[in-house]
Amino acid sequence: MATNGGFPAFLAGVRVLDLTQFEAGPSCTEALAWLGAEVVKVENPQGGEAGRSLLGRQSGPSQNQDSWYFLLFNANKKSVTVNLKS
Repeated sequence: MATNGGFPAFLAGVRVLDLTQFEAGPSCTEALAWLGAEVVKVENPQGGEAGRSLLGRQSGPSQNQDSWYFLLFNANKKSVTVNLKS
């Protein structure tokens, strides 16, 4: 059985479309990703999920990095942007 970061890949071959924002949804889909599912997070092309800068971006050389809040709940996922208006 394949592993993913030390966890058995029980959900290997399963693809999950993540349209969630903030804690409840992203933490759930992150757990699915750790269990082997391929999680694809869909975000707004105008800045992505609001959680990317929710607690403020850092100043200095790392100012363009995502907030720790976003990284905590969206690890082990793929990310795409989709403009649903066009």
